[in-house]
Amino acid sequence: MTKVTTDIEHWYEMNEPEDQDGKDDLTQSVETVASVGDYTTEKKNGQLFVSGWSGEQLRLASDERKARFLRYVSEAKVPDDIDLDFQRAMEDSKS
Repeated sequence: MTKVTTDIEHWYEMNEPEDQDGKDDLTQSVETVASVGDYTTEKKNGQLFVSGWSGEQLRLASDERKARFLRYVSEAKVPDDIDLDFQRAMEDSKS
C-alpha cells in the first residue's frame, strides 16, 4: 500500500526536481492531472494525489491546497538555481 501524506514540504523534499525542467513537469502534472516526466497526478474522490519517485503520494484535498502546493513549487529553488546563485556570489566576491 502506498503511503500518503499531506505535508507539502516533506513530500517536495523527497521528490525534489533536479532542474527547472523537472519543476515545470511537476507543475504541469498537477495543473493538468496527468503524467508528466517523473510525476503523476491522479484525481480520486475529488482530491488530487501526486506521485514522484519516493513511493509516497501527496494528497491535495482542496483547490486551496492545490494552489498552496503550486505556489510552494514556484517559489522553491532547484539545485540548478542554487548552483547559479553560488556561482554569481563567487563572481561578485572577485570584483
